[in-house]
Amino acid sequence: MKPKLVIIIFGVLLAVIGFYVFRHCYVVMHDLTQEIFGTQQLRDAFISSDQVTAQRLRHREGRPMGSDDLDYYEKESPVPVTGSWPQEIKSLLQRESSYDWSTGTAKSCILDYGVLITFRSSQRTVRVAICFNCNQLGIYDGSDNTAKRVNAEMDFDPIRKELVTVAKFIFLKDSDIQELR
Repeated sequence: MKPKLVIIIFGVLLAVIGFYVFRHCYVVMHDLTQEIFGTQQLRDAFISSDQVTAQRLRHREGRPMGSDDLDYYEKESPVPVTGSWPQEIKSLLQRESSYDWSTGTAKSCILDYGVLITFRSSQRTVRVAICFNCNQLGIYDGSDNTAKRVNAEMDFDPIRKELVTVAKFIFLKDSDIQELR
């Protein structure tokens, strides 16, 4: 074989291997603090929370569907989240692998939060609203219903099963939650 042909074949082979490695092995690191919690202070408050409660949310009649505005939902009485469940939820929500980071994958459902989990610390209140229809969650800073969501639409598809398990434990008598798959 001619040396020039060997160099061309080797170059093409190297380019193909390089493309494969880039396409299949390149891991994009996400700034979990910024993309999920908005700020380090909010994440710290979430981590240090010592009181966790959960509430069922129901869409208020007469309000447009699909809103992430918490004022559009009626809230049932808060239920304490006890045992190891608060730590389990914190752990799940802080793993990068808990979220579907793919871009351009719009979902064809209408956001309808069904559960609100509130984490209180001496610093502040962090609320996590969960839509099991779309598998999306919103993080809110504060206990005020006018608080805006601090994160973009975040899909929790990888941890849906775990969050459903938590919700079923918390809301044992809620038939809608118990029917979730």
